[in-house]
Amino acid sequence: MLSRGVPRVNGQLAVSHASSDKSLKSHLRSDPHIQWTNIDNKTNILILASDGFWKVMSNQEAIDIAKKV
Repeated sequence: MLSRGVPRVNGQLAVSHASSDKSLKSHLRSDPHIQWTNIDNKTNILILASDGFWKVMSNQEAIDIAKKV
């Protein structure tokens, strides 16, 4: 369910807050997406972000912003 564009669990709490609410645990999954990659001196950018970030920004937008910093 969306409220003002924010995904909500059971119409109550935003997903980031619902993870600590015991009554909503049955509505959540906590399976992380894991990707192994080597980070060395050839690595230019590393972006760690939550799912909410990727809902509002594309991969390329994130890369473009990171390159500006």
